[in-house]
Amino acid sequence: MFSAGKTRVFLAAAMVIAVLGAACAPTPTPTPAPPTPTPAPKPLRLAMILPGRIDDMAWNQAGYRSLMRLKGKLGPEIEVAWVEGVYDAVDIVPALRYYADKGYELIIGHGFQFMDPIKEVAPDYPDISFLITAGWESGPNFSFNDVRTDQTGYLEGFLAAKMTKTGKIGYIAGLEVAELARFAKGYELGAKSVNPDIDIRVVYTGHFHDVAGAKETAMSLADAGVDVIATMGDGVVLGTVAGCKEKGVYVLGNGCDISELAPELVLTSGVWYWDAVYEQWIEDYKAGIKGGKTYWADMANKGLALAPINPVVPEDVIEALKELEKKIIAGEIDTGGP
Repeated sequence: MFSAGKTRVFLAAAMVIAVLGAACAPTPTPTPAPPTPTPAPKPLRLAMILPGRIDDMAWNQAGYRSLMRLKGKLGPEIEVAWVEGVYDAVDIVPALRYYADKGYELIIGHGFQFMDPIKEVAPDYPDISFLITAGWESGPNFSFNDVRTDQTGYLEGFLAAKMTKTGKIGYIAGLEVAELARFAKGYELGAKSVNPDIDIRVVYTGHFHDVAGAKETAMSLADAGVDVIATMGDGVVLGTVAGCKEKGVYVLGNGCDISELAPELVLTSGVWYWDAVYEQWIEDYKAGIKGGKTYWADMANKGLALAPINPVVPEDVIEALKELEKKIIAGEIDTGGP
């Protein structure tokens, strides 16, 4: 028989049980809000302006390759841009302003011809750091860097003196500017450490891009009995190698490893790793230093090294080069540099 009273008692009991159950149940832990993602740091922006072609196997290609190595190492920390063939001041100034106005914090002028244009432009962009390769002055927001070509010059001179059969060696370069003349001094000292009476013929063609003139000069030197020729300077390197191939004489490169141009004749090359300098420049910029610095690429900081030696070179000469390199790094040999 249905009883309303019993039903009310049952419902009341059920409600008590439900309340007690709820009271005994664990309090749910609030789900924490997802952390706000940390925004990725904004990459530094670096632009390089080159006076010549990036495939010249010399000055410009060394700079370009160094920029690419830097980008490969720093990855997303840096954004890079470059332009080639900007040689004259009338073109350099607009190029500098273009990248400055685009917000690049770091700008490299890869050559001595950028010195005066950067001195002109830099005061208008005080928050930007400029770097002049082969420059000679610094200011509040511009610095310069250069390479100790005398160091590899000494080694190449030593090697040339060891490999010549005629006692006559040569050096063909573009213009007699700092790093080219610096190499000549080291080349002379290295060669004369082997043979004080060696005949060294030095020729400056008067232009970095004179391929034909450099080829003719190399052939002329070969006809005069020169059988090992070092070279430096953009298109001058290409012309010198062409002339050496024509005459079958040994050649020594500078800037990049030029062995692919004449594997049987290139004895070695002095290779420049500007990225060793660029990294220090960037670290200084991050520390708030925008200018007033001088940076050297040398053998001690691995900004300069010899490329692999041609197997035609005797093993004892290769070992001697290795010992000389150690002494140069230790500062035990005067190579004629600054």
